[in-house]
Amino acid sequence: MADRTMALIGGSSFDSGWLPGMAEIPGSRRTPYGEASSPVWEGILHGRRVLFLLRHGEGHRYPPHAVPSPANLWALREAGADEVVAVATVGGISPRLGPGAIVIPDDLVDCTRGRASTIYTGPETGVRHIDFTRPFDEGVRARLGAAAGRAGIPVESSGVYWCTEGPRLETAAEVRAIRALGGDMVGMTACPEAAVARELGLPYALVSLSVNWAAGIAESASGIDFALVAGGMEEKNRSVRALLDAFVAGGC
Repeated sequence: MADRTMALIGGSSFDSGWLPGMAEIPGSRRTPYGEASSPVWEGILHGRRVLFLLRHGEGHRYPPHAVPSPANLWALREAGADEVVAVATVGGISPRLGPGAIVIPDDLVDCTRGRASTIYTGPETGVRHIDFTRPFDEGVRARLGAAAGRAGIPVESSGVYWCTEGPRLETAAEVRAIRALGGDMVGMTACPEAAVARELGLPYALVSLSVNWAAGIAESASGIDFALVAGGMEEKNRSVRALLDAFVAGGC
């Protein structure tokens, strides 16, 4: 599996410079589902071809509810991706997912609405009902966990990702409801990304970085301190980057 091409979907905390020497693939933004949020870049890391796409586009232009997931995943597959690892920031709900925690979710709940959620859009495309019992690929998840072990990076190997519509953050009451229903973390981008990847036959797993407690869990009465969240982002991302480096170096 060492010759397999891994694609990384970068979230709020990554940019096209995460891997030196990456080059844009001309025309990679155009797809049958409209334009992808960014071009696809390619590079070599540990002798392995790696692809990269910015979920929110250059300059963070696409809010969570407007991310063109069908176009993004199609562009990566057309560029030769064999598997996809996505990075996303979340708000922690479970006590084990405080700020700075890295988690590899094993399940999700989709509470989004009105998004382009599938590549099957009408009579001209037909329909395929995918099995989504396990929304994240177990093989990729296991290899991410093994890579974290090799790199000495503490990770939580399971958790339920609760996907909300955004772009606003959740109310304290909404977070209480999510916690009562089994949600461990809350984010805005894993859906429909995970489902579209499954439709396109791309093994997909998510690396989530907790950057704050979700609303009402532990912040002050004035709410979430965005400046504090942003200020610690680069330090928190070093571990995520080290994990991805170890994942690619592992090859299989």
